[in-house]
Amino acid sequence: TGEALRLRHRLVPYIATMALRAHEEGAPLVSPMYYDHPADKAAYGVPNQFMFGTKLLVAPITSPVDEDTRLGAVNAWLPEGEWVDVFTGLRYRGGRTIALHRELDSIPVLVRPGTVLPLAADGPGTALPDRVELHVFAGGDGEFTLAEDNDDGRWARTTFTHRDGELVIGAVDGERDTVPERTYVVVPHGFAGAGPIDLGVLDPAEEHCTRL
Repeated sequence: TGEALRLRHRLVPYIATMALRAHEEGAPLVSPMYYDHPADKAAYGVPNQFMFGTKLLVAPITSPVDEDTRLGAVNAWLPEGEWVDVFTGLRYRGGRTIALHRELDSIPVLVRPGTVLPLAADGPGTALPDRVELHVFAGGDGEFTLAEDNDDGRWARTTFTHRDGELVIGAVDGERDTVPERTYVVVPHGFAGAGPIDLGVLDPAEEHCTRL
């Protein structure tokens, strides 16, 4: 659908970073649950479920919808700890298999509390985004290092660190002129009373921080 294609474009910063990880470390972009949890028998019982990169747990719904509720369902296995649904904000306790229900236009995508997820906020295009949203999920600490180039091997890396309700956008490491003049918008999830924070255009040579 069009919405799915737009989401795919917005995920480009994340996907590009994970593709570089695959190149440098030989780590797959998509991996079955038992890759990270080989000793847990439950990880082998969800063949359609996978990790997309290091942050996103995806549980596709492949069964027909219920005739009464018009919802599809999937039995998803969640590793130990807490998980947050990216689209609904619902939180789940891990270490178990649970049924997740969704409408046809959505599938469960979960992250750990504290995750920082960068998404492009611009329309479709091939250039690096001029506007990036940093989606931060309450309930823990986390970090993400965004890697970018213009298909020329001149890499720039920006680290986003979330600790105790404070988000730090680090100075760009590497080829700073790779990064376009860029606006950052922080999008909090699960923080009481917190809405999107437009940080404006930031100097890539300097560190910036904001409270959520």
